Amino acid sequence: MELFDVTFLAKHEDVIFLGSPGVGRMHLAIALAVKACSRGFKVLYNTTMISLIARLKESQARIKPYVNASLVVVDEAGYLPVNANEAHLFF
Repeated sequence: MELFDVTFLAKHEDVIFLGSPGVGRMHLAIALAVKACSRGFKVLYNTTMISLIARLKESQARIKPYVNASLVVVDEAGYLPVNANEAHLFF
């Protein structure tokens, strides 16, 4: 429950939810994003790591919203393999 005070955002800390399919990881991530929005933080939600990488590869101009966001919610990170350039772009 400490996560929902969203102090990790001011500290630039990461939050990773790990678990089997169907246990509620994305539900928790979305709830955390809603809480961050209610506290005035800029939040971006993207469905998967692969789709995020694809968007970023389309144009470097598309990176700015992700850099300016306080919280970016990404699902399925590490689910599919990525090459070194894609990993660099993601991180």
